Amino acid sequence: MQLPHLVAPGLLLLLLLAAIAGRGLKRLIAQRRLRRLLRAGDWGGVLATYHPTLARLPNPETLGPLMVAAALAAHGLVDRARRALDRAVRGEAWEAALEHRWFVETLLEAFDGDRGRAVERAESLEKLPLPGGSAPARRRVLALRRAMTALARAFARRSHADDAELLEAASESSPLVHWAMRYGAVVAYLERGDREHARRLLVGAPRWPDDSTFHAFQEELSGLAGDKAML
Repeated sequence: MQLPHLVAPGLLLLLLLAAIAGRGLKRLIAQRRLRRLLRAGDWGGVLATYHPTLARLPNPETLGPLMVAAALAAHGLVDRARRALDRAVRGEAWEAALEHRWFVETLLEAFDGDRGRAVERAESLEKLPLPGGSAPARRRVLALRRAMTALARAFARRSHADDAELLEAASESSPLVHWAMRYGAVVAYLERGDREHARRLLVGAPRWPDDSTFHAFQEELSGLAGDKAML
């Protein structure tokens, strides 16, 4: 069944990475600002940047809360993300946004939930058909899906040989999940016994809110990496 007024499955994830409307230099400057906010862990600033875009989305009563949930989950704010999901209206747009929902669910389960289920969800996400659009857009979706599977494996302590490098690369190429992927890479490096790489990736972490799982991750992983001075 065609849903002409909905964001195409898969493309909503790309919309998250380019959530600011505009063209040319103005858009480039806005996207650079959004990238800085994401790297700084400024989830409030990210949501404020998203706000004008949310009202212009088709089916905003469903897709708006989903975008907010993704931003919150990507900052380790698990409980707030789940509350945002609860506000999303279930209907055609909810069903059409399957990839986006699985993306959020994978983060939530990996950070604070059933980590085996997170791996299963991420693997299912990776097997979804790729969306239409340009070849670069499709490559970005595929790269993010693969990184999500590696992230879930890392937190389930099932990392593959090259997952640490894959996650580190994803932290640089996918701004929305910069710190999520970075912590996943730290876990994978520690599982491999490479404390030096793990310590390097923990440097410069934001001061996370107490209710963010990243607050606990930073403290625990810094201890495991052997550098308490970073706390």
